[in-house]
Amino acid sequence: MKRVINPNPESATAGLLKANEALAVLREAVSEAIERKRRLGQYWVVWDGEKPVEVYPENAVDRPVAE
Repeated sequence: MKRVINPNPESATAGLLKANEALAVLREAVSEAIERKRRLGQYWVVWDGEKPVEVYPENAVDRPVAE
């Protein structure tokens, strides 16, 4: 498949704007989900770069997820 480079820089900018909008929507959704977990007193799992880690609300100790 031959790749076509679009000579129109405006379309690249529009694509970047759409990507930024999508990223903003995803961040908002994650923020809302974490806030809901916090209000309910439930933990959530994040990736710390090496392994998944359980995060507990209200300054509780974070624990690695058992493998």
